[in-house]
Amino acid sequence: MGPRPRMTLERRYEALSWRGKLSEAAIARKLRVARRTIHCLFKKYEETRSAADKKGRGRKRLTTQQEDRMLIRKSLYNRRATSRQLAEEMQKMTGKQLSTTTVKTRLLEAAPYRQNRKRRLLWARAHKTWTVQQWQTVMFTDESRFSLVSDKPVHVQRRRGERFNKDCIAPTMKHGGVV
Repeated sequence: MGPRPRMTLERRYEALSWRGKLSEAAIARKLRVARRTIHCLFKKYEETRSAADKKGRGRKRLTTQQEDRMLIRKSLYNRRATSRQLAEEMQKMTGKQLSTTTVKTRLLEAAPYRQNRKRRLLWARAHKTWTVQQWQTVMFTDESRFSLVSDKPVHVQRRRGERFNKDCIAPTMKHGGVV
């Protein structure tokens, strides 16, 4: 079972409004939270004069903005580099050991993928009210590609507008017929 959801700021101030009028136990029962939660809230309010959470919570970023830009430049210079290769290269340059997840996260933060997500959402909303007759005029295709040789997919980092840039295209071998 996971942790309970945090009290909202409104509920915290509601509890503070009953302070002095009701006991901690009565306030806890009324809000359906643990008595210890109310006790800690009152103690925190006495120290800070605020019921809001402290700023700066969470794990600190391992990379600086300058290192993020350096990582992005490296990925654009060698578009076929894996996140592991980029992490190793960054460790050589900065001395910081980055995980592959950190590298992927930094590249996704800089990528325009959010734009694609917005466009897909707009398209879905525009076609939400289509009738069955309208959908019958649409042809959905399922294309399968079979290869006689082993070819692993090559992932390429690219920016908006670079779709047909020769640096962003991985050559493939096409086969005729069905296997």
